[in-house]
Amino acid sequence: MAEKNTKIINNDTNLEHEFLQSIFEYSLDAYFLLDFEGKFIMGNLDRGNILNKKAADFIGKDIMQSGIIKDNYLPRALAMMSKVKTGLVVGPENLIINGLLGERIIEVVVRPISIIDGKYIFGVARDMTDIKKREQDLNDKIDELENVNKIMVDRELKMVELKAKLEEMRQKYEKAN
Repeated sequence: MAEKNTKIINNDTNLEHEFLQSIFEYSLDAYFLLDFEGKFIMGNLDRGNILNKKAADFIGKDIMQSGIIKDNYLPRALAMMSKVKTGLVVGPENLIINGLLGERIIEVVVRPISIIDGKYIFGVARDMTDIKKREQDLNDKIDELENVNKIMVDRELKMVELKAKLEEMRQKYEKAN
């Protein structure tokens, strides 16, 4: 029975198309395809708060000159493209983009793919802004707790020191009387 189902799946391009379309349309991640010059071919960049525009607005445009990626992150994005052109899978790398909800931290993985008529760059982008904020909040709380702990330990050490001085003074007093 499993062999029969495998044959159906392998021979049913409609099933494959529906499966891939469902991933593409309902995923929280954004998927994109660029040519090797960096021009946007297709994608679902309106997923997961990635962009404030529809992906169709970027078709045929150079992703590096589109205003999506913050200027100070363009060198990192260009380095990623250069590496992927040599055949490497690159990422995950964090980039800052101008997203639907303002500046967003996205994690991007890109890889080269070959399709009948040429080579392309396939990428997956995930909005990490909320996760990074939670990580920062957690780190801030850890720092705060470590500071409180240091204050409490220092206070306890000071109390031990004061008790020792008090004991020394008590002994001097007893010797004097």
